[in-house]
Amino acid sequence: MKFSIIIPAYNAEKYISRCIDSLVNQSLNYNDYEAIVINDGSIDNTEKLLIELSEKYSFIKYITIPNGGLSNARNTGISMAKGDFLIFLDSDDAIEENTLCTIYNEITKEKLDMMLVDYTHIAKDSTEIPQLFRMEQNPIKICSGKDFLLNDQFPPMVWTYIYKRQFIEKHNLKMKKIGHEDEEFTPRALYFAERIKYFPIKFYKYYQNGESYMESYKESNCLYMIEAMASLNIFSSQNCNEPEIKSYFKHRIARSLMHLFKNSIKRGYRNQKEMSESVIRNNLLPLLPYKKNYYYYLFNISPMLFVRWYKFIKRK
Repeated sequence: MKFSIIIPAYNAEKYISRCIDSLVNQSLNYNDYEAIVINDGSIDNTEKLLIELSEKYSFIKYITIPNGGLSNARNTGISMAKGDFLIFLDSDDAIEENTLCTIYNEITKEKLDMMLVDYTHIAKDSTEIPQLFRMEQNPIKICSGKDFLLNDQFPPMVWTYIYKRQFIEKHNLKMKKIGHEDEEFTPRALYFAERIKYFPIKFYKYYQNGESYMESYKESNCLYMIEAMASLNIFSSQNCNEPEIKSYFKHRIARSLMHLFKNSIKRGYRNQKEMSESVIRNNLLPLLPYKKNYYYYLFNISPMLFVRWYKFIKRK
């Protein structure tokens, strides 16, 4: 089996048929890939639709589990996978027609642990939204994941990568059961990858809808990002021997937290004190980006000092 396509599904009745249809329209035989759908405790008609779809298409396998969140569902899918390569596909998204064969030929020819592919961001009115990432600045030649990290143009979303299953198993790579799990998982996976490249094929179709994680972002999600950065900090201290890589992780954590605090203030959130306490409790100070400015200086003295100053200058 060439691919295991892992699809977490929670109350996905509006989108799951579109998602599965995109897997039907492929040039590979059905016995060359499997779609493992993890019905994560849905309370709508998701399971009914999965029964119908699995009777229609032999490549579909589904399991219903108690609701445990996106990371738990993906980890369950990894444990069930039989394919040589893993693809993570969200139930409200899709992949481009007739791309699986091209993806397989490229990743096997180059003997890659991971391969970054391109995506299309589609608005609710079906128009294309410009990407936030400079995908073309990632290496198109085979390199190490550490070089990918240092290049610092990679997207964090796990669905923009194809993974060799043996690579995932060898390093026991699992997703932390928090929001912002991609931000925590992807840098760890890249660190261990010995062979990776960017393959500029439009493969993934990321649909914007009001029920997605980022569309329904809440104040409490800020605390998940701090947990993700705390986990990366521990990972770096325990696994990274290279000074340059350690410095990179410090930079990524600092930049992510600064953006998080600024964004929480701009959105009018009121939990900066709780966020500050979490930063201190998780030993994330001092923040050490490549380039420092007075924002970081204030933050390292006291996160709440920075918060008060930033709120003041934004009121001007």
